[in-house]
Amino acid sequence: MKTDFIVGTRQSKLAMRQTQIVVQLLKKKFPKASFSVKKIVTEGDRNLKDSLQKNRR
Repeated sequence: MKTDFIVGTRQSKLAMRQTQIVVQLLKKKFPKASFSVKKIVTEGDRNLKDSLQKNRR
């Protein structure tokens, strides 16, 4: 069984806190596994000026 996992999350404080909570719960359930967090930047994070609806095709 795989024991190293990467959990992706946005960089906002809320998303990071939610991810920390989930990782803590996963560590309790699977103590032999290791979990790391990877911060993800979305188009909406990069472009705060334009509406995301405007960019849809």
